[in-house]
Amino acid sequence: MELLVALQSSGAAQALRGSTWLYPTVAFAHAAGACLAVGAIALVDLRLLGVGKAVPRDALLAFAVPIALGGAALAVLAGSAMFATGAAHFARNPAFLFKMAALAFALWNAVAFHRFGADRAPVHAAASLVAWMAVVAGGILTAYF
Repeated sequence: MELLVALQSSGAAQALRGSTWLYPTVAFAHAAGACLAVGAIALVDLRLLGVGKAVPRDALLAFAVPIALGGAALAVLAGSAMFATGAAHFARNPAFLFKMAALAFALWNAVAFHRFGADRAPVHAAASLVAWMAVVAGGILTAYF
């Protein structure tokens, strides 16, 4: 807990909390990154579930993966800054903890998909869609707990 208090007491966290425009800008960046990442992932998941079969899978992957990775990087960077503003609170926030658990599952599912391959693609794609929706829901609900 001391580390979390130290993090939220840092100059950067205080500046972010104290600024009229900086925190909303970072929150927007987090949301924009999440939209890009989750949107691109959802397109791939839906394709793996058989939606949009006219779109070649490899072409979709070549287009969507860089968008997902860039969006995820933006979401993680901005989200880390937002976490720093109230680390001790977020570490006890049930919605935030749910979001982190859903995120861990979504990432584990992606690793499992790449490890076990296409024979289980529909299962992983469906699990991915549910997991990413849970991440988004947890993120939204974090503000209310």
